[in-house]
Amino acid sequence: MHLCNLSIRIGCWHPTAHSLVPAHSSHSSLHAQQGFYIKHDGAVAVGALLRLLTPNVATLELEAADLDSQLLTSLCAGTAPIKLQELCIRKCEVDSQLLPALGQVQHLRVLQISQCSSLEGGHDVSPLAHLMGLQELRLENYGMESFGLNSVLSACTQLRELTVPHAHHITPELRSTSLTALTFIEFIMSEPFLLDVGGMPSLRALHVRNLTLCDDVEKGRLPRSAGIVEQNARMLASLPAGVEFRWQVRTELFLFGSGISMGLQESGDVEEALLGRLGPLATLPAARGLQDLALDYMHILPGSISALVHLFPNLRVLLLGSGDTGDSGCTLSPQALFEACARFPLLERLAFAFKTGMSHMVVAACVHVQCKREGQDGSLLKLYARLPADDVGVRAAFEGLQRDFNALFPAGTRKVELLEEL
Repeated sequence: MHLCNLSIRIGCWHPTAHSLVPAHSSHSSLHAQQGFYIKHDGAVAVGALLRLLTPNVATLELEAADLDSQLLTSLCAGTAPIKLQELCIRKCEVDSQLLPALGQVQHLRVLQISQCSSLEGGHDVSPLAHLMGLQELRLENYGMESFGLNSVLSACTQLRELTVPHAHHITPELRSTSLTALTFIEFIMSEPFLLDVGGMPSLRALHVRNLTLCDDVEKGRLPRSAGIVEQNARMLASLPAGVEFRWQVRTELFLFGSGISMGLQESGDVEEALLGRLGPLATLPAARGLQDLALDYMHILPGSISALVHLFPNLRVLLLGSGDTGDSGCTLSPQALFEACARFPLLERLAFAFKTGMSHMVVAACVHVQCKREGQDGSLLKLYARLPADDVGVRAAFEGLQRDFNALFPAGTRKVELLEEL
């Protein structure tokens, strides 16, 4: 059996699956050509198996598994050290010596570390500077602050793609003559962006996964924060020629508010003002091309919807809050709900937390859209109401509203569907 370019994927045990299955299927995120997916029940033997296959293992993917850094250290020792080229560590429990141990895997070309809760907080990534052939480094660990990136970029002269958790952890001294793509998991608009993009001559793309409006309103710094929000928006809208700004997922964006705990009107006014400061982004193709927008930790007034229509006129999906955060995640006034339904002409799906006090505005929004889209083939808006599991009154109010609307507009004629989000 020829084992060149072998890939091994280790994950959590699923009782309906075999413990050893091919890993060249599409659910492996690495560029595997052929190999195995070892489930959690077989992970106790993985060290011996990897040693047996050395030096033929090229790709290793660890998911939801405990990773002892000594395993990596032992695999790099001896007369036949492992020659891993691609390593993905996702949702794993790791120890404090992981980064120094990774610095010994000297044949790595691609390294991805994501969603490992034990790596939150500040960590020195300078040991990765020993990976001289590294081409892609993805530190996709939300809440991780990476120190020592300068030394990594200075030493890893073949590095082409870099992903880091937070834009404002980047120091102005960061330089790279080889980097072509830079991705931020979170860009906090109220934090000064210190990186001099002009000092990175090979950079061609700046990507952002999540935008956060502001994280310091409660500290009483709103006037200063508002100015920084607009300054950052202008910077992103006027990057040097040849540097493309876009969302990490081209048509999708998570936008978080300020997380403040004031009343609806007061906090809504703050966030409405901050959304207005994002105006320069409206000139970007990334904004015009955005189709899916999820808002969370935000109090939404009608003016906020107006700002969002200006920024992202071609939305097809708008999610106001999430089931994970409940009503506290995203609160909106009934009028804001009406504006959201009425002002996005291409909207196909809108999800929101339903309350009895907004029943009349839900009806008004449905009737408005029904009339506005009359005669438009294929133009359908689905309103998904998020209902509290333990509030019988709210559920009864929504179900009554749903019956009344369905009776008013028979099936086959509706341009709006009122549904429960499951």
